[in-house]
Amino acid sequence: MKSPPPNDPENIPDLPWTIEADMIGTIQNIPDKEAFDLVILRYLRYGDTRPLAWWLHEGHSPNAQTLDYIAHMLQPSSSAPIERFPFELIAKSRSPKPGRPKKVPEKNLRDWLIYKNVCGFMERIGPGSYEAAIAEISSFEGLERSTVKRAYENIKIIIEAYDTGG
Repeated sequence: MKSPPPNDPENIPDLPWTIEADMIGTIQNIPDKEAFDLVILRYLRYGDTRPLAWWLHEGHSPNAQTLDYIAHMLQPSSSAPIERFPFELIAKSRSPKPGRPKKVPEKNLRDWLIYKNVCGFMERIGPGSYEAAIAEISSFEGLERSTVKRAYENIKIIIEAYDTGG
């Protein structure tokens, strides 16, 4: 997929979107980058992400209008007119597994916050307050004790591994 960067108009390969961008740029007498964005938007309106992927890979930074369009495709809202945003961009696993996708970034953040809260509680109460901290945080957050304990222990292991250089 790697080919000459789009900022070198003499070496851009003949792809449908590069040809179209060259034509638009010539006819409308606009900079290449502006023509790239017009072509990206046109293809996105038809549900085709190839020009977007190609130009991103080549180092093009889309303009605000293109980024706004992409944002609407990533997070479609009921207020967005379907005529204007007829397609969604959906994250889909390349190796399908049964069940819902895991929410790992959110879980990792949750575990980190639980760890910080348990540590803060133990710091305020003092030695021997581990079980009380687990009980307090689980009731405060509305989580099972086992979830809070597992989150605290998992983050503690990660931190200890970094502290010991392992």
